[in-house]
Amino acid sequence: MEAWRKFPVGKSVPSIIESGDTALHDGDLVAAGNWYVHAWRLGSAEASEKLRSLAPRLEELLDDPASGPGASALLGGIHLILNLAIERAFSLLLSAAQADAPEAMHGLGFMLAEGMGVPTDRAAANEWFRRGAELGDGFCAYNMALAARDGLGVPQDRTQFLKYLRVAAVRGIPEACALLADQHNTQNEEEDAFKWYLVAARGGHVPAMWVVAARYEAGLGVAQDAVMAVRWLLEMMNRGNGDGFHEALRIARGMSAEDVRRAGEMAGRTEDAEAILSVVANT
Repeated sequence: MEAWRKFPVGKSVPSIIESGDTALHDGDLVAAGNWYVHAWRLGSAEASEKLRSLAPRLEELLDDPASGPGASALLGGIHLILNLAIERAFSLLLSAAQADAPEAMHGLGFMLAEGMGVPTDRAAANEWFRRGAELGDGFCAYNMALAARDGLGVPQDRTQFLKYLRVAAVRGIPEACALLADQHNTQNEEEDAFKWYLVAARGGHVPAMWVVAARYEAGLGVAQDAVMAVRWLLEMMNRGNGDGFHEALRIARGMSAEDVRRAGEMAGRTEDAEAILSVVANT
């Protein structure tokens, strides 16, 4: 299985883009584009520009029997991401889905579920989500989990909800990992809950970062570790969320300067760690 088919949990945006650049250098445009899509999902403007420049080259692959379905799925996704021609996006995704490209199925299902450029048809959307999930697509599995939980075009079914949710979580879909953690949390299964919150956090899920930080501070489901608590509070800033800074400052008041700096280094926020130390030193 191609590495890009699984959500790149724990990889930084620069390393994901580097994977895309490597694939592009090797001539694998479909792999390159899918790495860039992962980076785009994590908020990278650079990835958006790389996808824009890649689109014309993908057009040349559409008639290739070997790479055509993957190129069509990716190009359809790019049209959605960049808000280009919606009708063309649907046509490209439908063609790829009919050729059993699972990455096209979650895009196609999304368009049908939301009525984007086509009449809303949740039943048809679920059929594509179901097929994609059977082929191992994590996003399709996550959408089927939500459908079974909320009764969206299918009967509510907790067994099916958990079945598809686990498939999506194993594929590294951050939202699925966080939701699976919530299920363990309601059963007071603290270690399992922490494990999945951590996977979600490593996948860029900001609410999970907050929970992971709180659990590291409290020692809930994991050994107490103030360094890791501050690390994850600072990590939120990499996703454009500064809400954890003051909590990090509060925890840092009881830490050594060395440990605060270590937390900042792990989060890639060394300047913020120094800012915290400056505030602590002056109060």
